[in-house]
Amino acid sequence: MKSLKSGYIFAITSAVIFGMMPLMTKRVYAIGMSAIDAVFYRNAMSIIILWFMTKYIYKENLLITKGEFIKLLILSIGYVFTPILLYYSYNYISSGAATTIHFSYPIVIFLVSVLIYRERATKREIICIIFAMFGIVMLMDFREVNNILGIVLAFGSGLTYSLYSVWLEKSGLRSMSINKLSFYLILFSSIMAFIVAIPSGGINFNVGSPKNLLVLILYSAILSVGAANLYQRAVLSINAKQTSILSAFEPVTSLIVGFFILHEELSFLNIAAIVLICASTVLLVLSPNENKNKVSLSED
Repeated sequence: MKSLKSGYIFAITSAVIFGMMPLMTKRVYAIGMSAIDAVFYRNAMSIIILWFMTKYIYKENLLITKGEFIKLLILSIGYVFTPILLYYSYNYISSGAATTIHFSYPIVIFLVSVLIYRERATKREIICIIFAMFGIVMLMDFREVNNILGIVLAFGSGLTYSLYSVWLEKSGLRSMSINKLSFYLILFSSIMAFIVAIPSGGINFNVGSPKNLLVLILYSAILSVGAANLYQRAVLSINAKQTSILSAFEPVTSLIVGFFILHEELSFLNIAAIVLICASTVLLVLSPNENKNKVSLSED
């Protein structure tokens, strides 16, 4: 029970931090960085931090086996290509529409977990995923979904995040410490982002000033050492299915930040969506651990 409560806290806290990511990424763009630069620095600037924490604070052995290397490599593909695909989709459709399409991943994870991995789903989980998905759809401005490539890229980011989440839970990496896993994840992701950037001229290493360097370090630490690390802890404490449902709190945070900090308007549909998503979160967190209420979608 303690592990479940911790997992819920990890998932919700991660979603809140990720919900502020658009605001932080705008600050990174403002110092002259592109989308791929943001992905690279988001990972690379935390490599030394996590290396030091893992090796000298937690005193862990950083050696990995060949099998772990392959599993971490697959995990990194899902992890790094999620923001790359999402950021590139912004070139074709609005960021709001792209983010909403990206949030197809909770339903993808739910279906993969139940239909492929034969996990059991409680009636309450089914209600929660329906509430969360209805809430996310209500955030969509369908007038802004007018480019097929943008839709494909945004949906692709949801698929890669689903791969990352499910593989994190099912690959057998559970025995590896979170800090060690995070270290290799951002190390491999930094290398991949660097390679992806080569055709477009490579990474911009002209940081400009110590202040800009501090911005990049904080950006990376908050997202990679903070939010991503908490998401990983949540998946391994509860599961990918429930973590993805709780992650629907991310767009709620973005709306609230937009309203109070950017002075953006909140429509009636926005408020209704927030209520639905919050209801799904409360229902899931307060759900009793009753195996007798579990049903299998694949058998109904």
